[in-house]
Parts: sequence; structure tokens; C-alpha cells
Amino acid sequence: MRSLQDLKYSISAFIVAICYWLLDSSIHYVVFTEPAIELIPHDANELWMRIMLFLLLVSFGFYVDHNNKLLRKKELEKQKIFLATVHSSHHIVNNLLNQMQYFQQEAMQSHTFNQEMIELYEQSMREGESLLKRLSEVNDIDETTIINSVTPKPNKT
Repeated sequence: MRSLQDLKYSISAFIVAICYWLLDSSIHYVVFTEPAIELIPHDANELWMRIMLFLLLVSFGFYVDHNNKLLRKKELEKQKIFLATVHSSHHIVNNLLNQMQYFQQEAMQSHTFNQEMIELYEQSMREGESLLKRLSEVNDIDETTIINSVTPKPNKT
């Protein structure tokens, strides 16, 4: 069952079409000085013109609602694909980080690694974890937001 939100342009188009019909009847009464307002004109040419415009407006409303529904569906699919990709990447990077932590422990136990290199290594791991976390938290899925989420922020030192 369609909700009113799904039909907002169709309803709006129907209201505009009704207003057009009433306005056209009023114009014929005021401008062309017809004896009374005719909601249903007796002239066949006038009647089919109003019906055609009425149907055109309402049809356009349904067309716009249908296209909006398709666009929302595509956006939801894009979000699902993005989230699946992020979760998969998260899994892969977590496995890599775990292996790197093992390497770090081995390096610290050997006492032959330069302490500065170990600190740089730890900083790189923290930065990778931070970027992955920020990417996972993206809600507004567009190119700029995604790029900004994985662009490292400058260090505050």
C-alpha cells in the first residue's frame, strides 16, 4: 500500500488540476461573460481541452512520484553496497592490524628495533584504525563525504 508521502506529487498535481478547472470556468464566466459558471462545459471542444490538461497534470504527478520512488530505491541500494564494502574492508584491515600488532610485539621483544621506528609504526596503526572508524561512521553517502572521512587530519602537536 502506498503512503501519502509516496503520492505527494500526484496529490499536488490533482489539486493543481482541480484549481485549473475551476479557474478556467471562472475565466469563462468573468472574461467571456457567460451567463453562469459551467463546471462541465457544454462546448465539446472546451470539455476535451480541460479533460486533456487535467489528465496531463495528474499523469505528470504520478510520473514524478514513480521516478522519485525509483531514485529512493537506488539510493538505498547504494547505501547497502557502501555499508557492505565498508564492513568487508573493516574486516580485512582488522585482520591486517592484528598481524601488525604481532609484528610489533616481536619487534619490541627483540630490542634491536629503533624505538623511533616502533613509535612511528604505532602511530601509523592508530591512524589506520582512526580512518577506518571514521569511514565506518559515514552516514551521508556521497563522494565528498567519503573522501573527507579517509583524509587524515593534521596532527595537533
